Amino acid sequence: MSGMRRSAPASALRVYDGQPLLPRARIILVSASSLFALACSTWSIAQVFAYRIPQRALALATAFISIQSLMIAVQLGISVSVKKCRQRARALAQTIQPVVRDHAAAHAAGDDRLSPLAALAGRHRDQVEIGLIEVLTAIQGDGRRRVALLADQLGFVALWRAQASSYRGDRRRVAIERLGKLGRSDLRPVFETALADPDLLIRATACRSLLELPDPANAGDMFRLAVEGPLLLRAVLAGELRRHSLSLRHHGVPECLAGGQTGEILAGLSLIEAWGRALSIPQIASLMIDRSVAVRAAAVRALSFVDCGWDTEFLILAALDDPAPQVRLAALNTCSRRALASALPSLERRLRERTPEIVAAACEALGSLGKEGARVLDRCILDPDRFLAMKATEALARVSTAAPVRVQAT
Repeated sequence: MSGMRRSAPASALRVYDGQPLLPRARIILVSASSLFALACSTWSIAQVFAYRIPQRALALATAFISIQSLMIAVQLGISVSVKKCRQRARALAQTIQPVVRDHAAAHAAGDDRLSPLAALAGRHRDQVEIGLIEVLTAIQGDGRRRVALLADQLGFVALWRAQASSYRGDRRRVAIERLGKLGRSDLRPVFETALADPDLLIRATACRSLLELPDPANAGDMFRLAVEGPLLLRAVLAGELRRHSLSLRHHGVPECLAGGQTGEILAGLSLIEAWGRALSIPQIASLMIDRSVAVRAAAVRALSFVDCGWDTEFLILAALDDPAPQVRLAALNTCSRRALASALPSLERRLRERTPEIVAAACEALGSLGKEGARVLDRCILDPDRFLAMKATEALARVSTAAPVRVQAT
């Protein structure tokens, strides 16, 4: 049975407010056990003191104080011991890890350092493991493959594969991260199994490891997983999927935009917007007439850098007259990014809208059109609408072109 299946029943337990029940039960059990042990020990010592202290209450108080003093002394001893152990561990790491890194770097360069590293691993296995991970993170190419093979020869790969099925989520996450640094295609089944882990960060780590393999044939599956998953998973995978955007525009993106639900379409468009790459995605054009206002607005935002095979400029100009304010606002932002000079008449009309966000966005878009837009903004400085005059002044101040031609207000 995998670690995911073992932990699933525990994570499924919930109380009335939606919090996990198992951690609460563990805390209550530990607290009750501690109180019971304190009461029993205090009562036992009070019976011993009762032979010398006639007053029963005084004997009980003396026993309680003695137990508390003993507990304080034990806690202080444990704290000092832990501190000393940590200091020794840090000192050992400062001594061993530089040697491990030097040996690993020499092995990556072509020198066989298996024997000295195996000897070090026999005495300081944890330090050798940390040193190898640091080297694997820092190098690429043939040197990384040599160090990955060295980690396998030292037995660390088998250890990480075993830890990937651990009960503990933090241990599984660390194991998946370390296996991902090896870049080995034979570990694909381990990562694919981790895609069903109840821990979201472990699923994200497994996705990243799959996308970093030399032959990431399932980038479309990762895109689908990001679209169907929560927002955090999309945020984590957006950068990794950007490297595969050219292949995803053929397999992954079309299926999502053509046949998905509204939520999935919005998630896919958000990923495309996060990539910010010039892509050719014809399916964007069909989304311009979607019933959902949110979908139309997201499609217009994507037209800032996406080519849909149609007259993109015409689609943006049409969106400026969309009945939904959200779509018009997205079209204004797109005009600002693309500096569409043909949108000048429509932008002037948008200056007279009652929605403050649209007026501010129209001023920004006019500011991106150079001298022609600056002339329009200059005429708005003395407009009776104070909000329009203020936004026009702010937009003029941010214009990076030459000083606008002043037009006498009439």
